Amino acid sequence: MYLVVDNTVLSNFALVGRIDLLAQLSPRHLMMAEDAWNEWLTGVRIGRLPSNDLPWLAVIRLDESEQNRRDEFMPPLDIGEAACLALALSRGCALMTDDLIARREARRLGVPLSGTIGALISLMDDQLLTLAEANRLLRQMIVMGYRSPLQSL
Repeated sequence: MYLVVDNTVLSNFALVGRIDLLAQLSPRHLMMAEDAWNEWLTGVRIGRLPSNDLPWLAVIRLDESEQNRRDEFMPPLDIGEAACLALALSRGCALMTDDLIARREARRLGVPLSGTIGALISLMDDQLLTLAEANRLLRQMIVMGYRSPLQSL
């Protein structure tokens, strides 16, 4: 299944220096809406996020109907989350976000959903991380500002 990742999940992994792990979740099937990508680039430009080469991440420009749907989600969603949700909804993809409001809206619309915790669990299930490694990453993410619902996996 294709996964649409938003800036919150991408940032959590980037801030702990393990953005490479996201590429292993769904090789050649990970995408981000262009509006969210622009948020990412702003974070890099102002020094909030580390610069990374992400050739495995497809950046998708929304078509007109997807743009209209995105606009319906704003507010309360910001443009990045709204665009990622519109993309996932229209193309039958799962959404990866930690944004509480985006998660509620995705559930309401029946969009398959995951986030940083789900990504870490999937990486453990695929034996790409041990429980100890995943918990270490989670603790580092929390230190970097991730408001995790869990303190450990």
